[in-house]
Amino acid sequence: MNLAYPLDDTVEIDGNKYVLNMAFDNILRLFDLLKDKEIDDVTKIETGLLMLIDDKLEGYSVEEKAEIFSQLFVHAVGKPKKKQLVDLDGNPMEDILISTWMACGLRDIIVY
Repeated sequence: MNLAYPLDDTVEIDGNKYVLNMAFDNILRLFDLLKDKEIDDVTKIETGLLMLIDDKLEGYSVEEKAEIFSQLFVHAVGKPKKKQLVDLDGNPMEDILISTWMACGLRDIIVY
């Protein structure tokens, strides 16, 4: 992100142009929505679409909406960074080691 240039806040979906609502407070509410465990995934997707482009995309299947929302989210917020799990000595842990570690009830893992 370079603050010296305007953000690209327009997206095109099947020939229709939409302006992304990338207002800071809107993005914060979007994160709150996605973290809320009481809201089902379909509602999160449709509400997220309303928040970002002010359209539920009624003519699309749930799967298509999910893919569109995912791409819009990456465009608006960026790709999530994969966290590297390390042991107490700071050594990177492999996924299989993490699974074994967690299965044994050893939960002292530090995430950086």
